Amino acid sequence: PEGFTATLFAAEPDVQNPIATTIDSAGRVWIAENYTYAERSQRFDLSLDDRVIVLEDTDGDGKSDTRTVFTDSVKMLTGITVGQGGVWLMCPPQLLFIPDADGDLVPDGPPQVKLDGFDVAKENYHNFANGLSWGPDSWLYGRCGASCPGRIGVPGSTDTDRVPVQGGIWRYHPQRGTVEVLTHGTTNPWGHDWNASGDLFFINTVNGHFWHAIPGAHFVRPHTIDTNPYSYQLIDMHADHWHFDTGKSWTQSRDGAANDLGGGHAHIGMMINHNYDWPEKYHDRVMMINMHGRRINVEKLSRNGSGYVASHEKDFILSSDTWFRGMEISPAPDGSVYLIDWSDTGECHDHTGVHRTSGRVFKIWYEDAPAKSIIDLAAASGDDLARLAVEGDELTSRFARRHLRDRHLLGQTSVPKFELMMQSPQGEKLRALWALNAVDDLEVGELLTLLDAPDVDLRCWGVRLLTDDWPIDNGDGSRHFSVGDPAEEQLSSLDSATFRRLVDLADDKSAAVRLSLATALCRLPHSNRFELAEALMRHPSDADDHNLPLMVWYGLSPLGEPEHLTSLATLFGTSQWSQTRQLIARRIADKCEEVPEAFESLLRVASQNSNLAEDAALGAAAGLAGRRKVTAPDNWPAVESALASSDSAAIQAAVRNLNILFGDGRTIDELIKIARSGEEPLERRIAALESLVDARAEGLKELLLSLLNTRFLNTAAARGLSEINDPEIGKKIVENYRRFHPSERPQAISVLATRPAWAKALLEAVRSEKIGRDEISAFQARQIAAFGDSQVTQLLEENWGQVRNSSAELRKKIEQLKADLTPTVLAKANKAEGRKLFTKSCAVCHKLYGEGATLGPDLTGAQRSNMDFLLENIVDPSAVVTAQFRATILLLEDGRTLSGLLTNADERSVTLATQQETFTIPAEEVIDRRTSPNSTMPEGLLEQMTPEQIRDLFAYLQSTSQVD
Repeated sequence: PEGFTATLFAAEPDVQNPIATTIDSAGRVWIAENYTYAERSQRFDLSLDDRVIVLEDTDGDGKSDTRTVFTDSVKMLTGITVGQGGVWLMCPPQLLFIPDADGDLVPDGPPQVKLDGFDVAKENYHNFANGLSWGPDSWLYGRCGASCPGRIGVPGSTDTDRVPVQGGIWRYHPQRGTVEVLTHGTTNPWGHDWNASGDLFFINTVNGHFWHAIPGAHFVRPHTIDTNPYSYQLIDMHADHWHFDTGKSWTQSRDGAANDLGGGHAHIGMMINHNYDWPEKYHDRVMMINMHGRRINVEKLSRNGSGYVASHEKDFILSSDTWFRGMEISPAPDGSVYLIDWSDTGECHDHTGVHRTSGRVFKIWYEDAPAKSIIDLAAASGDDLARLAVEGDELTSRFARRHLRDRHLLGQTSVPKFELMMQSPQGEKLRALWALNAVDDLEVGELLTLLDAPDVDLRCWGVRLLTDDWPIDNGDGSRHFSVGDPAEEQLSSLDSATFRRLVDLADDKSAAVRLSLATALCRLPHSNRFELAEALMRHPSDADDHNLPLMVWYGLSPLGEPEHLTSLATLFGTSQWSQTRQLIARRIADKCEEVPEAFESLLRVASQNSNLAEDAALGAAAGLAGRRKVTAPDNWPAVESALASSDSAAIQAAVRNLNILFGDGRTIDELIKIARSGEEPLERRIAALESLVDARAEGLKELLLSLLNTRFLNTAAARGLSEINDPEIGKKIVENYRRFHPSERPQAISVLATRPAWAKALLEAVRSEKIGRDEISAFQARQIAAFGDSQVTQLLEENWGQVRNSSAELRKKIEQLKADLTPTVLAKANKAEGRKLFTKSCAVCHKLYGEGATLGPDLTGAQRSNMDFLLENIVDPSAVVTAQFRATILLLEDGRTLSGLLTNADERSVTLATQQETFTIPAEEVIDRRTSPNSTMPEGLLEQMTPEQIRDLFAYLQSTSQVD
């Protein structure tokens, strides 16, 4: 635009494959270069390394003249930020931290794994975890795409301690060791930022481009099922427009076809502009890169009820370069903006090439803006740093807060007291609050006073910070707490007075404050949720709000105990929100056979007036969708009578449906129609399919086989097919295996492991590398071996590994150790001594928490919390051993016999690794090579240890974090 200048800050060969960037307070540009991303056929080339470089303009001419390589030894790098004494890197499946306390751009040590479990799907490799930045609350935030579901946690976390992520925003608190998934849904988030009020927003691809990241929200995502089975309805995007023609496939909005709408469906990289020296029309605007449109879209944010709505404005920048692939746009402390360009011809389904030698960085600034010098925050005094964090502009405040947090961690802080903060000018109060929070200098009593503040943002943040330590309940069966802290301790700060203040605040005049309370609802103990939810749902003005009816529902949806469902029936009668009432009715109807008294109570309340009756009928019809027959409730006639005069077609259809269910039941043909219909919601089709399986309907086999290629339905179909003894079924499940969602493939493997013929098809697929050997668990392998089928057993041993029963002597030893190593005994262990024993006896082969060798499996993410798993693998390591860890025996020309792990073999040489050394032997010197049925791990590891040493070792092995 007129008045702006762009320079080529850096280009190849100085920068290549820039996938992410961050700007530090000194104005240095950190670039994450990704070389491991490869062609679709290869996915990732892990023979290459990714790199972090730092670019700097020392003479102020708008071009980089200094380039430093910070590290060139990481892989799958997709995100970067700096702070808290080092550099943070997203390298799926891990979050890494490389210490650099003095900021000299030289690592102080090797990368440390802070989180893991960000898995990358085997068939969709462009929606994985990415992006890192610090929030105003001093948590580290990141993103993850829906096609790469994972279970994230600190290294060594048990599965129950991990949090499922399947698209959305997550955050991590380095000091508390706490990770949580804030939002679920959308397709592929690849950009996020905060506005001046501290509200988080992110951009996305295909199913909506702009979202307000409300903690605890479940957002729309196409063709999949939400992680919370009771979310039922999902929140749509927070924009009033699309950037492509929704009347056509999103693939048709390329090559200029969607220029008038904004350029296309793919959005990558985002910032909210806080450069107030720019023209006013750009103040607080959302700027996002539109990939197919080769431009930067501009959106205006406006308050809309409890949240926001984004409206389209004129695009900011266009590129005529067909190789332009903008990846991130980032503000710098001097008032400029940096734009990185992957500079390639492919991606986002344009798989036309991977060119690893190209890359650009552009610097953009407004010419008439006053010159803005970069303040040396690292050298600033504590008082000056605190002043800048509070009184500086939004960008300066962000950088200053980051330094304040670093100083706090070193015990060197200086911040204003809370009383002084409350005397600050209105615009500075919020930044002062964030500064105080950055150094943990806030008391519960002080936060409670914020609930009476005249400023809406302060009241919202008062609620957030009061409840910040309580874990989110996403309704997926998992709640995550700080490592080692039981749930009740985590929630101990919820005294009755604090809770009463939150309930009273439900009458706040601001819908934004009520939204903060709705997000807090997801964090409360279940017993505390009803009163706050009732207080929120008595506001008729919020009935049609974009967020509130669903956010309150997400807080209520996990409550499925009988006493909870009865309380929900009472809430149904007091709620002023039709949408939430329908969802309550659906939840109760869904459990009508297990808790019939709650369903009767709901219908009794619903019969009081026609509005309640309508919502009860619509909700019950949705909750019972797909069922064949349900016992008629006593109170249904009263509800039907209340609806007799309704002229709504939807209500009449719901009553007809329910009368059928409560009478003779749905016909088989009706259920088949529901199961086949691509127009019906997935949940309803699955319910119909399960009803057909229960009824053993005629023609069921053909129907189930036809649905094996439909994601999520195929899992229910496979379960139904498991009851049919037909060898060809196993082959069909194997043929469609990659169509199962990654999170549901273990269920498909379990079905295949139930019959010898199906297991044979499975193992043949492993042999042809259509299914990975590591996708079969040891439990499933043992089940297959139990068939006693010689042909299947041979396939198992050749393509997976050996399974045998432990001898009576070893089994007796395992049982004795299991009886000895009780939780009471382990609680008395010296884990530090256990670590020494591990270093001496185990680390020669295994790695744990980043320390040890790689001859055997890395134990960090293994099933170490499972005592049976540990005992069997240590006492009888050859009972269940995969092929890759079976010992290889070599007979050599010189008469030696070597035994170890075969790590390489070709026509020239053979490499064998033992605990002590690695041998590389010319192939012509090997007379004979055979594979032992035994593991390379020796038996008798515990024989020379005392009972106390065994106790200490096992306690250390089961530790959830590294010990001193």
